[in-house]
Amino acid sequence: MEKILFVSFHTRSVWFKTLSSVLKNKYEIDILFFMEFEFHRDPKKIKIDYSRINKIFNNYNHIMMSVNQYTMEGVLGILRNVNLNNRNKIILGGPAVIINPSYFLRFIKHLCFWEGENIDSYLKNINNKKNIPNFDKSKIYYQIDNLDKLPFPNMEFDNYYFYIKNKIIIKKKFDYKGWFCVETIRGCPFNCTFCNNRVYNQIKKSNKLRLIRKKSLDRIFKELIYVKEKGFNTIDIVDDNFFLRSIEEIKEFVSRYNKEINLTLYINLDMRSKNFLEKFQKINKIKEKLVICIGIQNGDENFRKDEYNRVISNKLIIKLDKEMHKIKNNKFLTLYEFIWGHPCETELNITKSINLIKKLKGIISLCRYIELGKKGRYCFDDKEVFTLGKKSFLYIQMILFVYLKNKNIKLNINPLENTIICKIFSNYMLSKTFSFFLSFINDFKIKRKLQDDYHYLNKIS
Repeated sequence: MEKILFVSFHTRSVWFKTLSSVLKNKYEIDILFFMEFEFHRDPKKIKIDYSRINKIFNNYNHIMMSVNQYTMEGVLGILRNVNLNNRNKIILGGPAVIINPSYFLRFIKHLCFWEGENIDSYLKNINNKKNIPNFDKSKIYYQIDNLDKLPFPNMEFDNYYFYIKNKIIIKKKFDYKGWFCVETIRGCPFNCTFCNNRVYNQIKKSNKLRLIRKKSLDRIFKELIYVKEKGFNTIDIVDDNFFLRSIEEIKEFVSRYNKEINLTLYINLDMRSKNFLEKFQKINKIKEKLVICIGIQNGDENFRKDEYNRVISNKLIIKLDKEMHKIKNNKFLTLYEFIWGHPCETELNITKSINLIKKLKGIISLCRYIELGKKGRYCFDDKEVFTLGKKSFLYIQMILFVYLKNKNIKLNINPLENTIICKIFSNYMLSKTFSFFLSFINDFKIKRKLQDDYHYLNKIS
């Protein structure tokens, strides 16, 4: 039986659980987690002993990785430093591959396009010496119309490798029972410039593929019950916008969730959704702790429209925020996400973001801007965005304000200030001074997912 090694930079990722569930009865399947990249916010400071990675890779027929803007450094490190024989085993997928395949073909031969829903046939074609990138588009952009046909996510691998503190730990079991990510919808109708879905939608339209695909509620609850029985205590529905579902679907979901699951729930919503408030009133009846994540991105509505292609007024955002928080629910928390560091952002744009943040009642997460590019290509160059001056100090003002705003809310997270390095300015002293504050507020959801891993890996390392 051939052996496959999945390589992931995050233990919560959905992709390797989905793909391995399709392949596990036909291949021996192991997984390697690069934990350093989870805890270290400046990947360029991580030193990897690639001779050890090569020794592991030598034992496998195929090596699978996914690359996006957040895992770019880790993936490129592997592509540049493992030997040629092992590079030829790598099958690379993920958003960055779809957006800019020619860049990665400089390093490897095998690219897995789309969501890997035909991964089984991909592997057969590789074994038959076929060059997947040259297939006709109808095969490259294959997708399953009925997501109910996907198997439950795989939670068990034959061997677990953890690369942490420059050594490799091998485990037969990974007994983490905290946070689990669940996918119920694939696709999004919006075309935000910073999001992969903008490129996906262009490809889907040109290849006559469905923009939105949903799992049925029956299928979702079979999966959630399966996850609960495995002992997980937090569900993160990672759909781009859960409110793509109808009011009736949401009402039924809430009723069944309270009866059958009743665990802490994280969901992503979009205020541009039709009947937003009515749907919110339904979802807010979840009895357990509910965290709703909503992207705002920038406080200047003209900048938001022109640079991010998000059309919604500040007036409507503030109105919806007030209406949401009129409903008394001690277990409900809103998390508003703002993007900072866009190269075109002016002092006025930043000031308007600060003013909007002051008016919102939820907590704030600040996410660093990562260039996707007007032509749908990731920016692979390491460019410093900031220079000293009033613009930089406005970012400092925003970071400090958000820190003070959030610190009074019981987030129940370890700030991980010793392991998360947030390089926010080109000036080292500013970076060092304010990394502590930013560690409380940057990538909030990621840190919530990391805290249990952090304690678990400290025990085994």
